[in-house]
Amino acid sequence: MALSYRAEGQHRVRIVAHDDLAGEGIELRSRHPVGSLALARNTAYDASTVTVCDETHLHPPIWSTVDLRTGISTEVHRGEAPGFDPAAYVTEIRTFPAPDGTAVPAVLLRRHDVALDGTAPALIWSYGAYEAVDEPEWDPGIPSVLDH
Repeated sequence: MALSYRAEGQHRVRIVAHDDLAGEGIELRSRHPVGSLALARNTAYDASTVTVCDETHLHPPIWSTVDLRTGISTEVHRGEAPGFDPAAYVTEIRTFPAPDGTAVPAVLLRRHDVALDGTAPALIWSYGAYEAVDEPEWDPGIPSVLDH
């Protein structure tokens, strides 16, 4: 069985054998600290592998097949971004207090050379209703926005 779920603010996948009564199985996470690992469309119910997609705001998606018995992942396709260097940017999760004191997590994206001293312009994009979550997702327009 392949379970898609969220833990500690990140989308993960857990592979659990039908006879695993503890339900521990094998947990799969994104290869990036602020990434999202999601089940891709898998239509064969008797398959021995599933396909997962791993991506971030600053890394194009990587699709891999995962063996359901061993949890071993094999990359099958990597999205391309010619001329783009994700190492020029920083992605981090920070929390900010809501008016009631609740810690609200937010993802910050910026170039390495942008100081966090309040002098740089910022674009804030958010949505916070109906338990909706915006997963980290590659968008080729993001680097251009960050560069400007």
